[in-house]
Amino acid sequence: MVLALGIARATDLLTPAKEIALIIGEPWKDMQARSSAKIADDIPNEIWYRMPKELAYLRFADRRYGFVTPPAKFFTVSFDENAKIRSARMSPQTEPLPLDEALKVVLDLQEQWRRGGWVLADAEGYPPYADTAWWREQILACVGIWSPFPWGVIAATNKLANPGSTAAVWWLKSLQSICWSNLAS
Repeated sequence: MVLALGIARATDLLTPAKEIALIIGEPWKDMQARSSAKIADDIPNEIWYRMPKELAYLRFADRRYGFVTPPAKFFTVSFDENAKIRSARMSPQTEPLPLDEALKVVLDLQEQWRRGGWVLADAEGYPPYADTAWWREQILACVGIWSPFPWGVIAATNKLANPGSTAAVWWLKSLQSICWSNLAS
């Protein structure tokens, strides 16, 4: 049994990740057609979500605000009652990470968003992450000096209340608590 689980895990890690390519607000079928990862059909007249059937990464396919994440084991895409993409939520990693690696993921996504024109909603109250001694102090203070690794990164995109705008939220998380979050639009 243990050998079978080990082989299944090794196969997961050796198989290249597939792509989910989406734009918030587009028809579900357009996302399915553009993506190499298999994801089930929407449910007519329902608000719900689906998960890719295999290891996948997200390519946010918006021409201006696009970005690409690392592969994610936890990855959901939701739709509304009109079969339009409503949101994507994921943890862009295949396993829990040491803080240094989790911070690299966050900084890479943050840089892609900055280059794409995303703007922090409250840069003064929630400054961008940085790989500095101050930030590391803040992160460790959030969960305590004895915080166990591993760390996780969670990212989400969704429509804001005002039409035509999309938000991205991301945060670092330990097994104990969420440390910091940011919102960009």
